[in-house]
Amino acid sequence: MKENLSRVWPFFCMLFLAMGSVIVSCTTTSAYQDKNIISLNTGIAEDGNIYTTWILDDIQSVIITDDYDRAKKIELSSDQWSYNNDTTEIKVFYDIPFSDFIVSVEGVHKSPNTFFLRGITVPEELLVILDGRLGIEGYDYTLDEQTDRLTFRNDIDLQMIPWYISYTTPEACTSIGEWTPESQDQIAYLEAEHRRRYLNLWYDKQEAFWFFEGDGTKAEPPALVKREASPKELAEFKSTPVSVIKMRHDSDFSELSKEMGFNVQLPEAVDTAEGSLSWKIFFKSIEEYSCDGKLKNELHVMYRLKGDIRENDRYIEIVVSSIASPDFQKEKTEPLIEKESLSIGVPVTRTRFWGMITTGTSDKPEAVMLTTWEWTYNEGLYYISTESTEEENCMDFIEQITGASE
Repeated sequence: MKENLSRVWPFFCMLFLAMGSVIVSCTTTSAYQDKNIISLNTGIAEDGNIYTTWILDDIQSVIITDDYDRAKKIELSSDQWSYNNDTTEIKVFYDIPFSDFIVSVEGVHKSPNTFFLRGITVPEELLVILDGRLGIEGYDYTLDEQTDRLTFRNDIDLQMIPWYISYTTPEACTSIGEWTPESQDQIAYLEAEHRRRYLNLWYDKQEAFWFFEGDGTKAEPPALVKREASPKELAEFKSTPVSVIKMRHDSDFSELSKEMGFNVQLPEAVDTAEGSLSWKIFFKSIEEYSCDGKLKNELHVMYRLKGDIRENDRYIEIVVSSIASPDFQKEKTEPLIEKESLSIGVPVTRTRFWGMITTGTSDKPEAVMLTTWEWTYNEGLYYISTESTEEENCMDFIEQITGASE
């Protein structure tokens, strides 16, 4: 579903916030019998600190697990950590030897269940799911926008029902919840319905949108202007198909091939040109949407290259669709820079164009040169879209992917 970023950037901004930078904290079953004792997993936030989000009155244990080798665990003694109930921050007084790690915490939760949604930027976009339905603000929960505290009704026992909370901050989308793997697609459908309602309301509230004016040149992007959308343009915004995004992080490629209806095989890691680092799979998802009354699906595989610090991590996403999806290779209407055919193991179409990148619906977008790569293999259409600064890495990707597919 490759639409014109310059026309529908608000939708893609929301999609980026929802999927492009995800911090997921999940809860697990506690070994204790006390109904107020919970176990939860968390990690390093964008500011470099560790938070529980779920407000705890007391903590019994803190365990650090290597995210690359889950067999490596360190249980901290009580003098090696401290917990602040007001901020939900856990401070660790221990030199953790793992570059990426999971923090498993067991403790007593505040009653009624209360969460600190640190840095929430758009309260109206908050998504709460309870027992297979959308949560209702003012009935199931309240949100204090002065303190960013979300408090559930006192008779709601989160240890007895599946639940999910998702909200955006300036840096990322944060999620926390307890949901069984076999019913996780319910979240995808409910999230899509919630997103559609929110986007329609958001579009109606806007007095102006950002548009490209002119075509620009190879060296200079076209001007960005903010103006009122015409009725036709607004209708196009609202007609963007709603995607149902189903997380498939734990699915292997044989399972994904069955779901997609044709063979899909991608490498777990892709070496860089230097050879010292490699891009590794960060997450996988299947995006479904309706096109001309027909259900379409795309496999999204996000690779991450770790930087020296979290803020320097880089990402490349591969999208795979069936050749039978006629809208996959729609002619782009963004300001075109150039389009050419290359041979990188297989015939590849490379297109450079000016697009918009933004991380917040209230921010002015940045005009950047983007590059897309499209090629076919057997029954699949493969697609990469990145900023043009990643072109060399994309060529390495394509060479190794096509080599791995043979």
